[in-house]
Amino acid sequence: SLVNPVLQNSIEDANLLFEILLTELQFEDERSLLSVQDEELASLRQTHKLKVICEDILPKTLPEVRRLTFALGQGVGAFKKEDFERIVLTLVYAARQMSFISLYKAIKQDLTTPNNKYLLNTEMYF
Repeated sequence: SLVNPVLQNSIEDANLLFEILLTELQFEDERSLLSVQDEELASLRQTHKLKVICEDILPKTLPEVRRLTFALGQGVGAFKKEDFERIVLTLVYAARQMSFISLYKAIKQDLTTPNNKYLLNTEMYF
């Protein structure tokens, strides 16, 4: 088990993280189970560390994010490597979750608007 995993220990690690984030990275459910669609990237040890960080360490609720923000705001000087990494990954996670939720709400509202000439029976889809 990884106690305090850090992904980026070199420039190559940072480039790999960037590549993973650009692929079809998906959070499967409310527990944030991470899925990397590219088989080659998914098989790497670094991807396993990313899964551990995303599934077990990153804050996933607003109160958890607030606690992280407060704790990091109490520090003096530059962030430690693992803190900076978790901030970036939390931002990526939050952006992914928010964009999907916002997109779902926008589509549902559009499909249920009475003036929509393409009105669908949303019971079938949602």
